[in-house]
Order: sequence, then structure tokens, then C-alpha cells
Amino acid sequence: MSFEYQMKDFDTKLNRKRFLFIVISLSFLCFWGSYAEFEVGDSISGEVYYSAEPFIVKTSSDVTIRDVLVNDGDWVNKGDVIFKGCYYNDSSSCVEVDYRVDNSGYIYSYSLIKSGESYKAEEPIFYMFEKDMELRVKAVISPELAIKLPVGASVKITASSDIDNIEIVTYGVVKTKSRRVTSSLSGKGYESVIKVLDVEEFLYEGMPVTIFVSGGKFSPLAIIYNSLIKSINKSWINHVRP
Repeated sequence: MSFEYQMKDFDTKLNRKRFLFIVISLSFLCFWGSYAEFEVGDSISGEVYYSAEPFIVKTSSDVTIRDVLVNDGDWVNKGDVIFKGCYYNDSSSCVEVDYRVDNSGYIYSYSLIKSGESYKAEEPIFYMFEKDMELRVKAVISPELAIKLPVGASVKITASSDIDNIEIVTYGVVKTKSRRVTSSLSGKGYESVIKVLDVEEFLYEGMPVTIFVSGGKFSPLAIIYNSLIKSINKSWINHVRP
């Protein structure tokens, strides 16, 4: 085999490798571009609310949790025992009682409850809903911003936890078409309703949040990263909570 032929063969293989590298690189960039990292654009203030009316689970006297018998999202029937508690009488002796629910529904957001924790009388312990519930955010926005928030538009939602001011980051999509309203705070505008995609248990009804509006989509790596950060935050909050 001549030297000239070997060089041509080498150049052919090299060109093929270059072509393959370019194709792979462009494919990756196209994929990444279609799921671009969420870029910060306009920001607005909003408020968290539940799509269904909750029942607040609480007790008529002080109680110390002994054992939680349900999981977040479980359906329970009226009369089911959802936790065992310890009430203290006048002599400070523990009286064990099974707490039974007065309504049927879904259990929601009890994640921070631990055995041994105490609650005062009438203090909310967790919530129940008669039907499937969505966590939503609503905000009154300008007509210009309403154009950027069609149904299905992606948004980034941030808030500060009441515990150690840890930042909460989650994502949502516009649930309904913006409708014209009159707000006592901001005057005339458009109300936008956003469904929270990744429900974060540290969000509660009435909690103020910041909504970042962008035309971008979500990066899979960004969502994985934020999920990891939230897991670390949850572990830390559970650790520092008295």
C-alpha cells in the first residue's frame, strides 16, 4: 500500500470523525437549546392558595404526637385514626388517645410532623381536602406582562422559608387565561393563575412568592439540581427545627 494511499485513507477517516463530531455537537446544542436553562426576565409578586377548601386538622387541647399513621396524599375515611397522641391531665400524666378525623378526604402537608412534637390546642397540625388539590399562585399583572403569560407558559417561583430564611425554588405553568380585574392594591390589571408543578411542602396558603417570567423552558439538569438543593434544605430544616 503506497504512502499516498495511506494518507488519503487517513484524511478520509479524519474527515468522517470531524463530521460525526459536528453532528453530535449540533444535536446536543439543539437539544439543550430546546430545554434552555430558565432565564430570569420580568419578576412579579404573587400569593399561594389552594384550589380546594381545606379542613384544618387540630385538637381541642394540647397534644404530643406519639405516632403518625398516614402519609402525605393518603385518602382517609371519616372516623379513621390518623395519629396517636398523648394528652396531659392536671397531674401532668400522659393520657394516650387515638385521633380520628371528622371528615373524609386527602391528607396534605404534614411532612414536618415528628413523633414527640407538641402542639397547642387549636393549632393547625395538617390539612385535609375533599378532592384532589392543586397548589396555585395568583398575581395581578400589567396588560403588557399578560401577553407574556399565555396558558402553558413556564414560570419560576421563589420564596423564603419561615425557618432560617432558606430559599424555596420551584416551577409552575400558567393554568388559565389572564382575566381583567380591579385590585385594591395595584388598581386595574390582569389576574394570572399558575399551577405549581413541583409542590413544595414549605409553601402554604397566603405565602408571598416572587414569580419570574421567561419564554424559556426548563433545563432537565436545572430541575435535577434544584431538586437536590431542596432535599438538602429539607434535611437541614428538619435538623434545626426545635
